[in-house]
Amino acid sequence: RSARVRFEKTVFDTKSASEPDDISSFNLVGQDAGRIVAAFLDGEVRITGPDNLVIDGQNFIFREETAQLYSDYEISFRYGPPDHGEPVALQGKSLDGLTISFNPAPNAPLGSDMPRIEERPRSAQLVGRVSVDFVTQEAGQATPTRVSSQGPFTYEFASNTAKFSDRVLVTRPRQGRHRQELECNWLALVFSQIADEQ
Repeated sequence: RSARVRFEKTVFDTKSASEPDDISSFNLVGQDAGRIVAAFLDGEVRITGPDNLVIDGQNFIFREETAQLYSDYEISFRYGPPDHGEPVALQGKSLDGLTISFNPAPNAPLGSDMPRIEERPRSAQLVGRVSVDFVTQEAGQATPTRVSSQGPFTYEFASNTAKFSDRVLVTRPRQGRHRQELECNWLALVFSQIADEQ
């Protein structure tokens, strides 16, 4: 609904800005504000990305100094199937928010006017009260699996590892009305990447 952006440098003349009839302080022509170092996205927010990624939530905050984008509000997301590779999809929600962490990048890979972080996140964490539905291809069949936890779900991008903690429940349907269940206090899932044969 609205956004506030913080730049590296101050470009407004605060002295003249206090005078209501002087609008020259709001003229950005020829000003160098430097790069974006923080952003505050107020109200409902939708984040989109490659491979059909969509994150819906509200009140997101980004700070370059912490290299994090986060929200303390309920979020939902979906991802996949990817534009290439194995047809895997997942969707889920967290009642306690989301934190996406990046690695700092002094060489400014996003551009000189953008925050100094790497383009690819280091990790994404659903903070708590989490449920995630996976759909994977097994023996040519789409197979659903639901994993829920009271604690956080953390995905590490470099290792393709997902970790759940605190009252974790894994549920998979079987033939008929039966289902498989696994309960534990901590669970790690490692996803393999299938190389593109082309």
